[in-house]
Amino acid sequence: VTLLTSSAAILVNRIDVLMLGYYLELENIAFYTVAFFMASLIQIPARSILQIVKPLLAKAWAEKNRKEIIYLYRKTALNQMIIGLLLFIGIWMNINDLLLFVPDKYQGIQMVFFYIGLSKLIDVSAGVNGAIISTSNYYKYDLYINLFLILIIIVTNTIFIPLYGIRGAAMATALAILIHNIIKTLVLYLLFKIQPFSMTTLNVILVSFILFYLLNLIPFIFIDSLVLRILLRSACIGLVYSFVIIRFNFSEDINQLFNKLISR
Repeated sequence: VTLLTSSAAILVNRIDVLMLGYYLELENIAFYTVAFFMASLIQIPARSILQIVKPLLAKAWAEKNRKEIIYLYRKTALNQMIIGLLLFIGIWMNINDLLLFVPDKYQGIQMVFFYIGLSKLIDVSAGVNGAIISTSNYYKYDLYINLFLILIIIVTNTIFIPLYGIRGAAMATALAILIHNIIKTLVLYLLFKIQPFSMTTLNVILVSFILFYLLNLIPFIFIDSLVLRILLRSACIGLVYSFVIIRFNFSEDINQLFNKLISR
């Protein structure tokens, strides 16, 4: 079951590329891949967190420590959302300048990144729902859900790629990941009556939208140097976003990390 689950998870990240090659010219795969790898940066912190949390979940299940499972579920969802939003906003606001580093034929993949990035953001914001299922007595459900995800991706890509090209593949991925995480969240709620979200989740999303709007008003375009423009914009986004997150104490972990850095 574990082997099949791992194989299904790997296949999920390859289906859209395979179907793009079937429906469109092969050069479209290169354009899609560039946007995909840019968006994959959003998921890197979550992968590191998963490696730390998964053994803790297995231990919590063995000890029947429900409170620890809920604690880890909510903590990972919140922290991964905060980091994911920062990375998503940072890349999205810089994407036009970033694409100036690649050949002209790669221009126009902004919306491809947007939808794939959104899918990664949705995935990390749902916390370690898959790990909770896979370390519980209902671990087989993880395989069934991943197989269903494969079916959703095939169906949505079959519909969207002929209509919208590579943007359609990205839209299909975003829709499939959204449905996938809704199902996993519902399964956990129905089986164990646990869910990862709180009012803090809504506050973080609201604050992120406001900051994105306000930061977009800053006219960085007056800076002639492309590299300097990206660095200054990124620094501004990082500092303002971090200040607000820390100031309102949205995450105890992030505030503790900040206090340790200050003390050093």
